[in-house]
Amino acid sequence: MDIGAVFQPSGLRGFIRDSTPTITGDGSQGTVSSFTVCFNFDANTSVDVTVSITDAGGQTSNSITLNVPRPQGTPPTIANLADSLIQLNDSVNCDVGMGNIGSLFQFDFDYSDPDGDVDATSIITVSSVFQPSGTSLTPSNITLGPPPNPFVGNIVYFFCYFFSSDTSVDVTVTLTDVGGQTSNPTAVTVQRPTGANAPPMGVGARLEPAVQGAAAPRGTPLSDDAAVGELRPQAGVQRSRVRNN
Repeated sequence: MDIGAVFQPSGLRGFIRDSTPTITGDGSQGTVSSFTVCFNFDANTSVDVTVSITDAGGQTSNSITLNVPRPQGTPPTIANLADSLIQLNDSVNCDVGMGNIGSLFQFDFDYSDPDGDVDATSIITVSSVFQPSGTSLTPSNITLGPPPNPFVGNIVYFFCYFFSSDTSVDVTVTLTDVGGQTSNPTAVTVQRPTGANAPPMGVGARLEPAVQGAAAPRGTPLSDDAAVGELRPQAGVQRSRVRNN
């Protein structure tokens, strides 16, 4: 039996020859059953499976095609979000505009995914609410970047916070795998570090650039995309790295 596969929407093709299907019949007609095929969908949403059979005389049948949708997977589970201060008042990486200099923090959390759907395109979503003001930042999406262990590991990312007059920030994180399944949230409260800058201009955050496997860069400032006279939280694809267990 010959099995062809075309993944959608990528158009990637595969071919499988199964020489031992279960066949019930008298040689002239019957049923082919009990064959198993494993598919790795990656980012595809379905696969077109085409089947034909070849008889003992080498004659091949017509083919039939079935579209198999990507199964709804199990979302990842994350836990143990923790923070640590990397650089107080980091003028190289944490200039959020208007002379406001934030501090650089490292965050890490554990993840597991029984489907093995965590890959380099998976997304960390970070939400931040400052206390006691209640000021919130636009949620930031961070792409993992380096290919992780798809089933279990530890993820590290970096974030800059400028507290202004607030005393803490509540940080909530989720992880979305390649199948679009979003994890449970995990959270930590980050206390304002002693000595953190406190000018009178609002609050803000800035993410570190996407550089794998290195400590916070020094001597290469981030591009300043906040206009003069404007204080704007920064968001987007930034830095993370993965420790595999």
